[in-house]
Amino acid sequence: MLLAKDLMTPDPIIIHTNDDPREVLNVFLTKRITALPVDDIKGNILGILSEMNLVKIMVQFSTEGKGKKIGNYSSLLEPATFVKETDNLGSVVKSMVTSKTYRVLVKNKLEKVVGIISPKDLLKVLAGPLPAT
Repeated sequence: MLLAKDLMTPDPIIIHTNDDPREVLNVFLTKRITALPVDDIKGNILGILSEMNLVKIMVQFSTEGKGKKIGNYSSLLEPATFVKETDNLGSVVKSMVTSKTYRVLVKNKLEKVVGIISPKDLLKVLAGPLPAT
């Protein structure tokens, strides 16, 4: 039986409320990421920043002047959905399809975020081993 810990991408990149939007944009582009969790200075997850909401931030950032941080745009974060490392595949899929971002953050028994599961992670499992070319 597959569990969340078997499906997740471990050690997800987490952006912070005091990050510069241009730095966050660079992470999205260089890592080819479509959404990332955002935390506060205490490490509490505040939500998920999607690619489209980053576009909105960059438009506002370019017209409002410099000096603003990701935290200034917290209204554009989507709610985060969490699962436990030990949740089974069915439970993970159910959580994902009801999540606004279609992804879930995985917490360990100490309630620390240890992974993220995106639709791409599920597709890899569904595809199974790919034939050699």
